[in-house]
Amino acid sequence: MKTQSRIPFKVFFLFFFLLLTHNLTLNTVLAQVPQEFNYQAVARNGDAVLNDATIDVKFDILQGSEAGSSVWSEVHSNVTTNALGLFNLKVGSVTALTVDWTAGPYFLKVQLDLGTGFHDFGSSELLSVPYALNSQSVSSLDKLGIRGDAGMDPDSALFEVKRNDGQTVFAVYNSGVRIYVEEETGKGS
Repeated sequence: MKTQSRIPFKVFFLFFFLLLTHNLTLNTVLAQVPQEFNYQAVARNGDAVLNDATIDVKFDILQGSEAGSSVWSEVHSNVTTNALGLFNLKVGSVTALTVDWTAGPYFLKVQLDLGTGFHDFGSSELLSVPYALNSQSVSSLDKLGIRGDAGMDPDSALFEVKRNDGQTVFAVYNSGVRIYVEEETGKGS
């Protein structure tokens, strides 16, 4: 036999808010778009490819133009090139990319230290990437909501959590929340 417990809306809201906040925190850490991007280049000193060399690489994000002011910077130390002089880095993996991307345009400036200090190896404008292009589809969302039909039966759940055997454990209705507890287990009252 199952019993129904009604929980005041404020208690449910607090529980739901804490659960949502916890999940949003986990999603931010585990499932969000990476806050870094790949950079690949071949290191050269004049016409000579720097194969199997150890270098330092400095990235700056410049605002406005190739000669703009730096709004972010990081240094990758002891980067090793391969036999062809190629190296791969993740920009933003050393220092978090804390840039207001709406205040662009932005340019990536690259400097290499081949052992005699950093030398400028050029700048190029940062353009949209697939993740950013995808975000256009959700940029107009004001809020997210779940709504039931106006003519819906008041005893029909708007949202349910069920066990693997199909039994409802938790349900949200227009009038409140119900939590179903097995009497035999002694959990709840």
